[in-house]
Amino acid sequence: MLRWGLCQRSDYISMDFKAFIFDFDGTLVESEHVNIAAARQAFESFGYRLLENDHSYVVGRSSADYIPILAEKYGIPVELAETIRKNQREAYQGLWDEIATIMPDAKNTLEILKSRNKMLSLATTNRIHTVEKFINAFDLHGFFSLILTQEDVTHRKPHPEVYLLAKQRIALSEEEILVVEDSEVGVAAAKAAGLYCAAVPNQHTRSHDFSRADYVCGSLKEILKLV
Repeated sequence: MLRWGLCQRSDYISMDFKAFIFDFDGTLVESEHVNIAAARQAFESFGYRLLENDHSYVVGRSSADYIPILAEKYGIPVELAETIRKNQREAYQGLWDEIATIMPDAKNTLEILKSRNKMLSLATTNRIHTVEKFINAFDLHGFFSLILTQEDVTHRKPHPEVYLLAKQRIALSEEEILVVEDSEVGVAAAKAAGLYCAAVPNQHTRSHDFSRADYVCGSLKEILKLV
């Protein structure tokens, strides 16, 4: 059984990871609250108030995935759901600029891994525009040798496409690559791609099922224990 917060597994084997693939939202950038706020704003603009338990549909998912689920739950017509999605995109960008922040220990962890000659990649199904804003805002130029975004893939997580593509581009064995994720959906994508995965739950994903993760860590800096 995995023990949360210790960045280890019961059958712990020391691994020589040479490459680290980081998820974006909720892993490197504190943005899940942005996604939730944008969803609430978009639905409320048409008179639909999301409940606290609706947030579980939002976290770790694209609006293209969770809006149809919530629309069906509340009996919202397809045409209106598409309008809500457009409003969500606009709200997300505005809120992202206002309240998105880098995750605690993220930059320091990246700096240490880089100093140890580890290959760092970023794999997300968010848009390149948002990723570029993040890199510019927090001065992360030169950290990632590979960046994959929504524009590079057809399918969103939990489909493994983005991680399969990353694995192909990195060109190392599966035993040498570690994916760092924050959500159950992301872990499912990484494992479906045949990769080792460390989950770093945040305040919005602590209740997720991380039984498929190889490691569960209390913070990003605990990833360094695996190096």
